[in-house]
Amino acid sequence: MEEKEDWIDIVKSIACILVMLGHLFQSMVKSRLIEESNLYLWFNDSIYLFHVSLFFICSGYLYQKKSIVRNWEEWRSNIFKKMLILGIPYVTFSTITYLLKLVFNTYTNDNLNEGYLENLLLLPVSPYWFLYTLFFLFFILPTFQNKKEARAFIGIGFLLYFLVRMGHIDTPFFFVNSVCVNALYFLAGMLLTYYDRWKRFNKQVFLLSLLFFPLTIICYDNEFSLFWRFGYNLLAGALGILLVMQTGFWLQGKITKSFCEFSREYTLSIFLMHTIFAAGTRSVLMKIGITNPVIHIFAGITASLILPIMATWIAKKTRYLYFFINPIFVMQWRKSKAGK
Repeated sequence: MEEKEDWIDIVKSIACILVMLGHLFQSMVKSRLIEESNLYLWFNDSIYLFHVSLFFICSGYLYQKKSIVRNWEEWRSNIFKKMLILGIPYVTFSTITYLLKLVFNTYTNDNLNEGYLENLLLLPVSPYWFLYTLFFLFFILPTFQNKKEARAFIGIGFLLYFLVRMGHIDTPFFFVNSVCVNALYFLAGMLLTYYDRWKRFNKQVFLLSLLFFPLTIICYDNEFSLFWRFGYNLLAGALGILLVMQTGFWLQGKITKSFCEFSREYTLSIFLMHTIFAAGTRSVLMKIGITNPVIHIFAGITASLILPIMATWIAKKTRYLYFFINPIFVMQWRKSKAGK
């Protein structure tokens, strides 16, 4: 049996917490529960340099590590599977979030500028644009046959990233722009499978990654030309990625297997549901007149973490509700049940 690489689950957990905190504080600023302070602006701008990129790196790594997609039949099988794994939760939770934004628009961090189908098919709502973009990456990218091919694809990925960031590629289609930007990180994850020596804690690399903090503190509110903004985003983002990944490598072996298994089971659920439960909790508190920011922060974090775990546990007990979170698991369960 293949041994699980716990660092991936640790990295995804850290990235998920950063995504959750970003959305929580954005919503609280919009609701005027906290002020748009320099600390908030630095934190928000800094995490957006790298936190979702970590998900793309982990996804690319697992894709190259566990899949072989080199011909039509393999591609067709993979796309059908990804349509279920990504499409079912994407449609389900995008719909719930869309309805929630209609009802509780004041307490959510984004307004709705388009209709339901436009949001679902063309302009995905946050945070589900990640699933949307990830599907198109699976759609267009095969797995690598060797390291040389991987390096060539990384070169193409960097070129596309540069062209979009510099404004040379700017299409009206969200998925094109998003794929061109995030393919670099997905491909980097795929390339990482060929470099085992980079998948361990390195003190020098970790210390280098700590430059993320002084760099972002100095630069976050500065005006840059387009070229220097591109360089800053790329460098600071790379340092943030290194910091989290080195933390994951260091924690591997120090965190219990049971915790990693728990994280592996519930990180996706927290990612899918945290905005829904946080916005619902915030709206209830506001309705009953509670505006203390400390209470809102505590309640928001608790709702974002605990309620998705509880909802997933209940859904797994019913099996069929769990289909909307993990359709493949339910289909395999039904198949095994029918075979008995």
